[in-house]
Formats: sequence, structure tokens, C-alpha cells
Amino acid sequence: LILADQRYTIYNRDDASVNVGIRRLGEEIQRYSRRLRQQAIAQQDLPAGVGQRDRCRIAAARQDASLLALVADALVPVCTTEPTNLAHRAAMSCAAMLSGITLANAGLVITSTNNEIEAQYGLYDYYDPECMSVIPPGTDLGRYRPPKGGEVFDYPERLEPFLRDPSKPLVLALSRPDERKNIPVLLEAFAASERLREVANLLIIAGNRDDIRYLDTGAEAVLTQLLLDLDAHGLYGSVALPKRHTADDIPQVYRAVAAGGGVFVNPALTEPFGLTLLEAAASGLPLVATENGGPNDIIS
Repeated sequence: LILADQRYTIYNRDDASVNVGIRRLGEEIQRYSRRLRQQAIAQQDLPAGVGQRDRCRIAAARQDASLLALVADALVPVCTTEPTNLAHRAAMSCAAMLSGITLANAGLVITSTNNEIEAQYGLYDYYDPECMSVIPPGTDLGRYRPPKGGEVFDYPERLEPFLRDPSKPLVLALSRPDERKNIPVLLEAFAASERLREVANLLIIAGNRDDIRYLDTGAEAVLTQLLLDLDAHGLYGSVALPKRHTADDIPQVYRAVAAGGGVFVNPALTEPFGLTLLEAAASGLPLVATENGGPNDIIS
């Protein structure tokens, strides 16, 4: 948790704080590697009864202790002289090594999907699927439910300034404005299908914003691309990209789209789980998702 907190600081503070965060991270890794060395030394003479999995754990501790020490030694002097993006990469490398150590020593690893076991943890040296189990997240069926007959929604009224014909069914995408969510590709697909544009409107809910220029770099890039593509394809009147929503709006959005005969789309390049798919399905919406990651476990 200490290391995770430091990595979060690295991503969200100015350059001065990044350097302080990196130094702190290096110091924590040095302390951790010393503990691993002590553990490895204590286990030099292994009794005959030690099982194979325990031997793997001990081997991991021995190997990674020296590796972590090297990284820590490299991090501390670099933190005040190298560019911030190098500090980011170093922190990510440290996090990956620590994840490997954790896997080597864990008695049980809980994941959200089978894909997480195979495609993510399968990349680590100490991958052991027999020690991993899937417990998928759920959703609140009281909060996310299908629309009732005659139920009235006020959310569609907020979309009237965007849409030429608000009575059309909606194609809904809902995610944070992250490049991995692949939202611009959905907009491109909508623009390329004349038939789809004739029968439906596109609603993209991508976080909250006041001024795109003051968002973080990734969100700014995604939203700017969406607005440029919307303009390039002349989609005014067919696409709604509202600036704000609240958490309490979302269940109503799902139900309103379902009541209007719409669909929910998750176009993410890969989705570790896909909680919005559960929420949309629980709200009575048909689903479309890319065949990567968690959606394979959710949609059959």
C-alpha cells in the first residue's frame, strides 16, 4: 500500500513532488529488499520436507531481493536529474517486480475474470493457476433494474440541445475518457453507417468536464479527438456528448435508454472486467462489447 500510494503521487503531482515521491519509493524498495535478503539467508539450508511451491517462493525472494536493490540504487540518484517520464517508467517497473514477488508468495489469488488469470497473471514467472480463483464482482439490482411500464424519465430532456430528433433510440457508451476505452472508434463507426444514423442517436457519457484544456493529458486527448471527429463528420444533431452527470443520474440513463429501445456499447480495446456491462444488462439493455477481457465471462 505504501508503494501504491507513492505511485499514485507520481502520476498526480507536479515535478517537484514527483521527485520526492520517486526518492521515497526508492527508499521503501531498499528497505523491502533488505528484508527479502534476510529471509533468503535464513532459508539457505532447506530441510528435505520443504514443498516445491515453498522452494519457488524462496527462490523468488533470493532473485528479486538483489534485483530490487539494483533498481533502488538506480532510482535514488536519478530522481533529481532525469525527466519525469523516466521516473514514471521506473515506478511502473518496480510495481511489476513487486507484483511478481506477491504472486510467488501468495497462497490464493482472487481475480475478477478467467481472462485476468490467463492474460495478465500468465505473464509472470511465478504463474500458478491452481492457486487462483475467480470471484466476479456483482451489481446492485435494486439500483440497476429494467424500466417499469409507463415510467417517466427527465434525463432525455437534457439531451434535447444536442439532438435534432431526440425521439430516436440511443446508442449509449459510458466510460471515463481514457484511450483504452476506444470511444473515438465508436464515433467513427457511427459516422460510417448511414443506416445507423438514420434510426438512432449516439450518446457518449465520458466523465465530467468544465474546460477540456484543464483536464489531464489523456482525458484531454480523448475528448478533443471526439469533438474534432464529430465536427469532421458533421454529426451535429445526431451525437450527444454532455459535459456533466452525477452518480445518481446513471441508473436513470440506463433505464431511459432501455425504455427507448436503445443499446449499450462497450468498445474498449480490452476490459479487465466490464462493470458497466453488468449495470446495463441489469437495466434491461442489449449489450455490444469487444471480444477481449472480461466481456467474454459476462456475455455468452
